[in-house]
Amino acid sequence: MEVMERTSQSLYSGVQRGKKEGYIYLTATDLNLTQDYLSDSSAHYWIQADTIHLIGSLSLPGRNLMLNARIISSDGNVSISTSGAPVPSDQDFVQEPKADPGMKAIKNGDRGGDGMDGLDGGAGMSGGHMVLAAERFDLKGELRLVANGSNGGRGQDGGDGMDGRRGEDGRDAEKHWFYANDYSTPGGNGGDGGNGGHAGHSGNGGDAGCIFVGYVVSSGEHRITMENEVGIAGAPTLPGKAGAGAPGGIGGYKLETVTVGRTSSVTRVSNKRDAGGKDGMDGKSGLIATNAANGEPAKSTVVQIQYDQFYGSKLSKTELYKEFSPIDLETALGASLERQMLTLHKAGLAYLTGSEEKLEESASLLDWLQRTTPDEAWFDVVRALSDYSAFQGSMLDASIQWLALRNKSIILLSQLGQGLDYFSHPWNWTPLMPLDKYQDLGGNLITAAQQAETLYHEYVKAENDQRGRVKILKDTISIAVNRINDLDDQRQKSIIERERLESEADKLYESILSNEKHLQKVAEEFVQALRKKLALDSLKATFDLVVNGVALVTNVTPAITALKTGGAIASAVSNYWNTGKSIVIDDPFKNTKTVEKEKKKKEAELSKSIKNVTTVVSSGLAVLKDGAELYDLIGQMNAARDSFGYRSSMLTMSREKFENMLKPIYKQMPEEKVEGYRKAFNQYLNVVEEYQGKIQSVKAKHLEEAKWFAEMEQRRADQERIRQAMGDEVDAGLPLFHTYILDLYNGLKLALTDFLYQEYQAYRYMVLSKDFFPFIRDSHVAELARIHADMTIKLKNALNASENPVQPFKNVTFILNEASFPEQFEALRDHRTAFFPLTLENKLIREKIAGKAHMMVSDCHIQLPGARHSAGSIHIEYTHSGHSTFLDSYGERFDFVHNKSHGFFEYEVTPSEDAGDAGEPKEYIGNLSGGAVGDGNSRIMPGLLSIWSIEVPLEDRRGFTLNEGVDLSQVTKIVMTLAGKAEAYTTPKAPTGKLSAFAAKKPISEAFADHEMFGLPGNGTEVVQADSVVIEL
Repeated sequence: MEVMERTSQSLYSGVQRGKKEGYIYLTATDLNLTQDYLSDSSAHYWIQADTIHLIGSLSLPGRNLMLNARIISSDGNVSISTSGAPVPSDQDFVQEPKADPGMKAIKNGDRGGDGMDGLDGGAGMSGGHMVLAAERFDLKGELRLVANGSNGGRGQDGGDGMDGRRGEDGRDAEKHWFYANDYSTPGGNGGDGGNGGHAGHSGNGGDAGCIFVGYVVSSGEHRITMENEVGIAGAPTLPGKAGAGAPGGIGGYKLETVTVGRTSSVTRVSNKRDAGGKDGMDGKSGLIATNAANGEPAKSTVVQIQYDQFYGSKLSKTELYKEFSPIDLETALGASLERQMLTLHKAGLAYLTGSEEKLEESASLLDWLQRTTPDEAWFDVVRALSDYSAFQGSMLDASIQWLALRNKSIILLSQLGQGLDYFSHPWNWTPLMPLDKYQDLGGNLITAAQQAETLYHEYVKAENDQRGRVKILKDTISIAVNRINDLDDQRQKSIIERERLESEADKLYESILSNEKHLQKVAEEFVQALRKKLALDSLKATFDLVVNGVALVTNVTPAITALKTGGAIASAVSNYWNTGKSIVIDDPFKNTKTVEKEKKKKEAELSKSIKNVTTVVSSGLAVLKDGAELYDLIGQMNAARDSFGYRSSMLTMSREKFENMLKPIYKQMPEEKVEGYRKAFNQYLNVVEEYQGKIQSVKAKHLEEAKWFAEMEQRRADQERIRQAMGDEVDAGLPLFHTYILDLYNGLKLALTDFLYQEYQAYRYMVLSKDFFPFIRDSHVAELARIHADMTIKLKNALNASENPVQPFKNVTFILNEASFPEQFEALRDHRTAFFPLTLENKLIREKIAGKAHMMVSDCHIQLPGARHSAGSIHIEYTHSGHSTFLDSYGERFDFVHNKSHGFFEYEVTPSEDAGDAGEPKEYIGNLSGGAVGDGNSRIMPGLLSIWSIEVPLEDRRGFTLNEGVDLSQVTKIVMTLAGKAEAYTTPKAPTGKLSAFAAKKPISEAFADHEMFGLPGNGTEVVQADSVVIEL
């Protein structure tokens, strides 16, 4: 079968337009539908968009019109007519009701002319069929749908036959004396009458068109009125009358010879006549025409449908398929893959914007997608059918693409439920990469996206050039292969990173359990009061609720703000659970045996990502109402479960709100003990929050890996499908080719946008800006490249200049005592990781760093007094957790999440028998190495305020011995000295613009090396420097 296809970019609003087998396909994200789009009156129209906004009166006489969208809207009264066009005037003989009569007979005996046959009236045009399918109709006025058949044209009556002409009379005989006689002649025959013309047939009335309106959510469908009347048959016609036959002519008088006498005779004219002519015969009347018929009636209905009808599930009222048999209702209700991909792109752009309003919009779009895309079980049911429809066959052909699309939408929905940004990061995520890495990554991503954009533009311009488009498609496949390899590489790296995060989370959980024991010891009175207030049975249940029931967030992110009970995100998360659908990728392009074998392998590989995606979705979040009392917590959780689905468990609130909720309990405590209890509980909460952050990061990695895997599978399936179609030598302008190139182009643009987003986050980190990435829009690569260039300059400026002078701090020393951190010291002695929170929640820390804003760390020295009884080295490993808290120059708090910073500090110690200032043994410190965190020039530094971990390992990663001779049993304090950079506070007024962050143009001290891991700090003999700011905890 020959396929004619044309795909181009519409002049009106970026609408994809293609023509195939009599149908024009319009696909768009948001379409303002005007008459301009319906300019080809010879074609039917199939229009798919996320939203279709109807403008004015639309007319498509006698053609079918299918509108399929999530929302169909209007601003006022509008109409759509597919009624048949009236019969042309030259086919409707109301003004000329009778055909011409026959010609008159001119000569005697001529036959009368036949009447003209009446001309047939034109048949009425049938009304075109209409299907409008949407989740809802947002109509501000009447929507009038008209699909009438037009009336049939009247035929002509037959023309009358004319009468015949009388036959000519014969000539009388004549006697002549001098020449020959004239003899008589017979009469001529009479002319026959002419036949009447046949009656013309009147046209049948046009059939009424079917009108089917399907909606899911009741909204404005009551404003829809429908009219689909049949066309009336043309009026009956009459045949022409017959012409009368004319009488024959009379014969002339004859000559006769009579005898006169016996021998004489005389010739004379007698009174006898010659033979007369025959009378003409009457003509025949014209034939009667069969009466025309009215058009056939058609059904019309407005009916509530379900979401799964948009991917081919049967209507519950199966009789509708028979009643609307002129329409392929199954196909008409189906949302196209191309349109759903555009909707996913729209949801992503709304998600990227990050405002509460846009996040709600994104949630609604993602909810729509996960409801209107099939899962693996649906495809299994279709495959099991002995015979399936053409529509079902087309769905099976693209099953991988459909499942990957659904997977992506659910993953994004899961991220929203977790308060993550579009790229699976916390909203305050900042990658602290070296500056040259930002430049290199940006250039590589721009090059890849630019290649894809160039190919896409060349493809669109190569209309009607089959060979040119095939070449472009082959080039696109090469780029897609590179993209698949990049995705696989990213996924493998993410798996390694996730395993590391899981290990760190396990260590933190051990620390939480240790802190719970400590909290019970030092603040038993407080914990018991908390348990009673929560009406819980045990202390374990109390701690479990805090760790697993309340998600503590230092910053209320846009997603968390948008997570309102009953809001779009809450509804979407709940809807996902109510569907009970799974996420599986399948491959229909193999034989049955191969499919089953590879399917099991893929399902096994996907099982982890599926499980974790569904687990993440299950922990839908909610925000407590302002002013909620602590004892309402259980009730609030139950309410959240009702709103988000039965698996929901986590509630999110800020640390400030949680602290306020604890005030009623603090009031029950003895006043002199409150601060001690508060300090102990906040120390516990710091570790809990860090643990929850790690768990969120683990979940984010699972989501990201699942998203990458879905894209990899989709692109592999696309390649196979494209190659197969190219091998069949089909037209390279078909929509599947267009979508293939466009989707790859958008995917590479998103990868570039992800990088730009992270680059901007690094800038926010440097200048402490509250503004989120402002550049998100569906931009061309050139625009994105300009953004990268601008951000590179801003990052450099942020490192090399500041509105406030950069202030180095050399020695901020934390003395961590065993009495305050018994569980941590126990872990340290077991050579496990010990976690120490240095946070603003600690009042003493807040007082000691007063006057210093935006504190970032370049060096970390850690000493363990009393760890050696003989001379030797001590090797200590430390880690900055990857959560930095800052106060800006106006005293406002900022929190950022980033990669952890891991380093070591190693020094040699020589014990002395001389006593120190506090009566402790004096130690001589020398040959320091390590201790570098970041230099602020080539690498952005982490913040001072965070969770720091310390470990004294017995061997390195290769099994070589470390810390031989080190004895931690007598270590009762840890001396942790930090150096870095800070800003001074400014006048207490709102800033007029973004502040540039600080950065030193040269290292703080010549003794400090720039390298992160192997810097060589200067030597010293004192554990605590004389000029240190000492914070003893």
